[in-house]
Amino acid sequence: MYRLDPNPTFWAKVTVRPLGGGANEDFRVKFRALPASEYNAYDLNNPEQTRDFLVDTLEDVEDIQTLDGKSLAYSDAIRDQLIDLSHVRLAMVNAYHATFREALSGN
Repeated sequence: MYRLDPNPTFWAKVTVRPLGGGANEDFRVKFRALPASEYNAYDLNNPEQTRDFLVDTLEDVEDIQTLDGKSLAYSDAIRDQLIDLSHVRLAMVNAYHATFREALSGN
């Protein structure tokens, strides 16, 4: 039996390739899964709409640290810093889509 969740969320691994090279770095993001009607309202080729998409879907992060290794808790300020970094923004959007592609492949 299928259980309809009116507000589904999911965790996804985000892999970021650092600017200038080096080993990839990972963190986890909890997203709100948008219904198609909301998702289709975003033009993810538009930087401002991509930002709005992530503000609307990003609910939590894990495994984020400062340069000196101190763990950072989720806050709107941390969310906004992540979104403001173009390469991290792209990695988060890719993680959102990858999770949906994986789910769709099983249906």
